[in-house]
Amino acid sequence: MYEFIKAIHIFTVMLFVGTVFFRTFIILKLSTVFTKNELMKVQQALGGQARKIIKINNIFLILSGSLLLIFFVEINSIIFFIKVLLGTILSILFYFVPFIFSKVNDNPKFKKRFHYLYFSLLALVILLSQYIYY
Repeated sequence: MYEFIKAIHIFTVMLFVGTVFFRTFIILKLSTVFTKNELMKVQQALGGQARKIIKINNIFLILSGSLLLIFFVEINSIIFFIKVLLGTILSILFYFVPFIFSKVNDNPKFKKRFHYLYFSLLALVILLSQYIYY
């Protein structure tokens, strides 16, 4: 059962990080190719579908991580607990991103910086996961 839950957790992490990567590095770079109106259409077409998928994905991400934490993992490393806390915050924060963006009036500079920071923190969680036994 451990391997099955771990596989689900790894798959959901890959999907989540891949989606944020795409949004951060691909969609933001399209602004150099498309006009503002065209880019908005692309973002609406892709973003809505991706958001629906990741909303469900993150439920499984949080559930699988919680199951691993509660039933299988016996690690008392501070790095592990930082990874768990940061990963949980980032997974839950995803649900509030549209609200956050609406509060800053969809400021393009804020959105760009936010996405780079968000992706960097996700990468940090992955990096920390490689050092949880230290």
